[in-house]
Amino acid sequence: MPTPLLPESPAPSSYEIRSKTNTLRSESLSGKILTRKIGGQRFEMSLVYPPMQQQEFGEIISFLNEQDGQNGIFYIRIPTLSGSEGSKGEYVNYDNHTKLYQVASNGVDTIPDTLVAGGNVVTSTVYMRVSLANNVQTVNYGNDGTVRIEIDVVERI
Repeated sequence: MPTPLLPESPAPSSYEIRSKTNTLRSESLSGKILTRKIGGQRFEMSLVYPPMQQQEFGEIISFLNEQDGQNGIFYIRIPTLSGSEGSKGEYVNYDNHTKLYQVASNGVDTIPDTLVAGGNVVTSTVYMRVSLANNVQTVNYGNDGTVRIEIDVVERI
């Protein structure tokens, strides 16, 4: 298990994972569109937590504060659908580096489509190496005593 790992309890109620590819785009007056891919691909993610009591929230906010804003690097375990490890659309790691991949066709091709030399695919427990997407974390305290938080992270390759 990689460290440091974002506390898994309480677990987020949803994981929104986005794939980001940098592309230059220009459009002429005639409507012709030209594009060019620059750089590589990375994932970004938003974790939405359910309303929780302040004692449950303490471990998460303490961990986030230890990250020192965007400077800290940590890991998040990515959930897999039961019985679908390595299937199209699932996320995988390779055992020789930290990049996250998404399976494009049942166990063969991945997104991004970079070949990984000498690595074995890991499908059972998948992690994403991340840092916070910004230096400010907003916490909502409700009148009913609950706490709400959403965390935005970017993949650190």
